[in-house]
Amino acid sequence: FARTFDYSAGATVRSIEDSCARMGLSSLDIVYIHDCSEDWHGPEWRKMFAEAMRGAAKVLSAMRKRGEIKGWGMGLNLVEPALACLEQADPDVFLIAGRYTLLDHTALAKLFPACAAKGAKVVLGGPYNSGLLAGGTTFNYETAPPDLAARAQAIGAICARHHVDLKAAALQFCAA
Repeated sequence: FARTFDYSAGATVRSIEDSCARMGLSSLDIVYIHDCSEDWHGPEWRKMFAEAMRGAAKVLSAMRKRGEIKGWGMGLNLVEPALACLEQADPDVFLIAGRYTLLDHTALAKLFPACAAKGAKVVLGGPYNSGLLAGGTTFNYETAPPDLAARAQAIGAICARHHVDLKAAALQFCAA
């Protein structure tokens, strides 16, 4: 099926209104601009990101100011668009999937300090890296490369020596 993405102000308002109607709510706590990044849009991602900043980000900031939503942010698998959003807008939160786990620390060096400096929060998604840290064989929704599979097995062996379940260790790592 074809995916359609519309990050304009009008589409954002319609999406929120439709969601509120479906859920029987008058407002939402958090609204995420979702997947405005290279892994979804390929080389066109910067064009889509610019549209999101001109449209969705501006309207969400206005809605937050009016009390129609409590906050907004971006839901992403990659760190780069989150950093760009912090430079161009005033998000409250990011949902970052798989970029701060036992196997991937990408968010640690730049995103966490940038969020702290701007007062934005981070929700960590994908703590099992789409399965590899939960006994599966996938990383980022594809078959894990051998080096990452070996690292996950090594971490699992350390956990086993200490009578700790790998899945529990993965969650505790994110919580720490």
